[in-house]
Amino acid sequence: MNTKTKKPQIVDFTFSGTLGDAFLVLCKLSDYHKNTGNHVRLHRQSEFVEFDDPISKLCSLFPYVEYVIPSTYFDSKSGLKRPSFNGDYINTTISGISAKEFPPDPHYIDFDPYPLLDLNPASFSKTSLNIGIQLHTGKLATNYKGLSIEWIKSVIIFLNIHFDEKIEFYIFGTGEGYDDKDLNELSILPNTNFLVGKTSFVDWVSSIVSLDFLITPEGFPSYIAMSQSIPSLVFYTSSLILLGIHDEWRNSSVFIDVVRHDILSKGYRYLMRLISNKSQVGRGLVPCSPEFVLNTINQQIIKIS
Repeated sequence: MNTKTKKPQIVDFTFSGTLGDAFLVLCKLSDYHKNTGNHVRLHRQSEFVEFDDPISKLCSLFPYVEYVIPSTYFDSKSGLKRPSFNGDYINTTISGISAKEFPPDPHYIDFDPYPLLDLNPASFSKTSLNIGIQLHTGKLATNYKGLSIEWIKSVIIFLNIHFDEKIEFYIFGTGEGYDDKDLNELSILPNTNFLVGKTSFVDWVSSIVSLDFLITPEGFPSYIAMSQSIPSLVFYTSSLILLGIHDEWRNSSVFIDVVRHDILSKGYRYLMRLISNKSQVGRGLVPCSPEFVLNTINQQIIKIS
């Protein structure tokens, strides 16, 4: 009798993009793995080769995915012919249809909104409401989105006064695009754990999935939180990001369009490429009132309780 375990098949796939894009693709590969048992060798084409390290660490949370390093450098603005794909191409949209020149997803690919992660959660207090604030997302000079320091301060102070329960705040980010002096103002706020520049990639993700609520610009932190059933208040500057938001995520979180017209959105992103780091801090997003944040948290807590 043959008692040998059959070795899983390894299948190649290709995608393009950075960290948030990688996570959306991994949600699809989670569904693929659940349905087939196959393992995945994941390739990437991008001009942002510096994202190989965090994407590799992200893929390590999916034990059946091997991320190929180095990624294939390709600048879509170069006018050159795109390199051939290794295996089928996977888009980041829920529909599987690309807004660009890429082929649609293969018919056997679907989206898993709640993938299992090989990750130990952080040990946060169970006697308080743990609220995370992601300082910024995206990359400077491209799709950077940073929250105003003054706005974050006003939200923390307001919630400390008006929320009925004890709150512990956790502020995440690298600090890119901010002055140290401004960041220090956040580190001295009451009930605030200032983790900017102090966590490894895995510790950052572990912290996010252990929260009760997350406040963040759109991007990877919001995706990882919603995929682990963490209600979130998400701010975006382009409606295109909604193409990658699953209905289950929309139903459990609140999305705020901080630039409400496509033309203004394009202008906003163009200005982000032109202004200096310091100016980005001064013009950080002020997406809503502290009262709105409080009401949103109360409503989401009632919804999940």
